[in-house]
Amino acid sequence: MRLGWSLLVVAAIGGCSLTALDGFTGGEGAAPPGPDGSAASSSSSSSSSTSSSSSSSSSSSSSGEAGGPDVDAGNCAFCTSFEGTTLQALGVEITTDGPGKLEIDQGVLRARLPERSDDTIYFVALHRDVSKTARRLTLEADVNVDDEAPWTGFGGNTVLLAAGVQGSGGGIWNELYLGANYTNVTTDDGKTLLYDGTPSRIAFDRWVRVKLEADWTPGAGWFRLYFDGALVASRNDIDYPAIDDGTLRVMLGLGRTNAPTPALDVRYDNVAVTLP
Repeated sequence: MRLGWSLLVVAAIGGCSLTALDGFTGGEGAAPPGPDGSAASSSSSSSSSTSSSSSSSSSSSSSGEAGGPDVDAGNCAFCTSFEGTTLQALGVEITTDGPGKLEIDQGVLRARLPERSDDTIYFVALHRDVSKTARRLTLEADVNVDDEAPWTGFGGNTVLLAAGVQGSGGGIWNELYLGANYTNVTTDDGKTLLYDGTPSRIAFDRWVRVKLEADWTPGAGWFRLYFDGALVASRNDIDYPAIDDGTLRVMLGLGRTNAPTPALDVRYDNVAVTLP
């Protein structure tokens, strides 16, 4: 939670208590999410375990203190402002590979990786299972990507956040990628990778309200991505397969970081994952 808040409540709600949903307590160790970020056959269409939390809602401002709508506490599957808690207390699965660091720093989640050029794909992220039965969610978070300048000359990319359904035999995911001159949503539909770019990259050095609405219903999936309330990418009619043993899950932090990338420092606040 940031002071002076116009806190992007990432749908973080006032006095939301985290409870297990659909009889699911989480923590069953599902595999990390999504595609490996490497080249694959693809098609694209651009369009311009437990915790407690508290938060508030507000309107966006030019200073970068973005805000989000109130959230129904009854629909809150995972909501936190990271204030007065620890990663362990949040009941999340933590993955920190190699030299990366994930921590709660001054009331926000902070993910960092040094500059790298090797071929290892790193995660510096948390994963949270939210439902065994639901196939639709809204993930919201305040996101602050530090310093645009170091990206000059780097051709790699990293996932900033993701959500999807993970099963024992694989997963179907939407991942928000950041590269040297783009952000896009990469969709793994279980058969190929689909790419949907945004009109411009996510802003650097300020808080941006990121909202991902997605549905992984077999044969009828879709997603919508918003920056500060503006729709920046979407796709309909995604032909997802059924994953009968799948768990609906979210990821926050740096995931599937594909070299070469500069030193990365990304902060997250006021997270809310809600189910319809």
